[in-house]
Amino acid sequence: MFAYHPSNAGGAVPSNLTPSNAVPSNARAQINRSQALGVVDGFLAGMRYFDVTESLKASELGDSLPEPECFSKATTPLPPDPQSADQIAFSSIRDVRDGIKSGWKHFDKVSQSLDEQIITRLRETYHDAKSLREAGVFAFRDILTGDARKNIETFFAFCSLSHVMAGLLHTRGRLDKTEILAGLPVWLDALEDQEDQEAFQKLAQNLWPEANTHSFELNTPVAMLPDSLLASASIPSIGLLSAVPFVPPSVPKRRSDALGAVLAYMDNPAGLHATKIFDAVVQYCSDNGDFWYDLSGRGIISKDNGSRLDWNGWRAGEKKSIQEQYLARLLLEKDKRDMTSRGIVSVVEGFVDMGYLQSTDETRRYMAHIASKAVLMPYLPKGIPSKVEHGPT
Repeated sequence: MFAYHPSNAGGAVPSNLTPSNAVPSNARAQINRSQALGVVDGFLAGMRYFDVTESLKASELGDSLPEPECFSKATTPLPPDPQSADQIAFSSIRDVRDGIKSGWKHFDKVSQSLDEQIITRLRETYHDAKSLREAGVFAFRDILTGDARKNIETFFAFCSLSHVMAGLLHTRGRLDKTEILAGLPVWLDALEDQEDQEAFQKLAQNLWPEANTHSFELNTPVAMLPDSLLASASIPSIGLLSAVPFVPPSVPKRRSDALGAVLAYMDNPAGLHATKIFDAVVQYCSDNGDFWYDLSGRGIISKDNGSRLDWNGWRAGEKKSIQEQYLARLLLEKDKRDMTSRGIVSVVEGFVDMGYLQSTDETRRYMAHIASKAVLMPYLPKGIPSKVEHGPT
């Protein structure tokens, strides 16, 4: 039924679907959405890994690492002899992380100067770059599942993520500068609260220069927008929106098999999904999709919102059991391990707490899988080991 990824490390994963008359459209949508969530969750795993290792790196180097000046300069230099496109996909996670870190500093200054109650509340809600980053990722995830809320907190986080990704695509020649934040009026119009609309427009025009290049005369009546950010169960395909992944000339091209149809099919994209704000995130994910999907354990960590709510509700005892019987031993040894090992353990610890990993067996399998990717993490300074040391089994 499916063509399979040749380097699949976690079980057969569909890469290209057979003709539409062989697989029901609702089945294709479910398969593609599952893969999409795996890509997004792998991106989250990579960011959390960098949160730990970059912090440790700064500490071990005397906190002398330079701060990125702006997201357009946040592109990580390629290693002298890159082994594969996977290294670039891994580096691309850090590029976004650094870009939002710079963007947060700018937002912090602008929001204080505007002295607007809603904008002040927004700053207090996120309080730092990490919170804003993760909120942007979860906003995208919720768009894919149809659970996103139409409030300023969700839209600002997602648009911040899109702004950085679009800027990075522009520096790579993948997106015209005029397309950055194109469609912002549609997003403003979709906000349910009029005061949120006014505050977001004021913030956008003061925070992002690109926002001022787009007309704020709304062309899409509110009544025509879908009731949910996910119109039925269909959204445009990442594979269709970005057919040619970005790969520098020195790196062999690698087709994004896992992202070939990562989002559910949609014959007539409309509303928020038809904007460049949404398209930029889709495009950036498509460029890096195969490796990011690998970072999710090829979908091992992807859980629906209901399952994760149960995990922190009536299944809290199961979580406590994993934490006490398995993770506790790893955490006792964590500080004695090398940087890469500490990063992996921290990612796993967080995912168990959130409900992304819901059994000891699942946790072990994910750790083994993510540890196998450690050889693709070549960006540590010389003198800091990158060997992965396995915890108790």
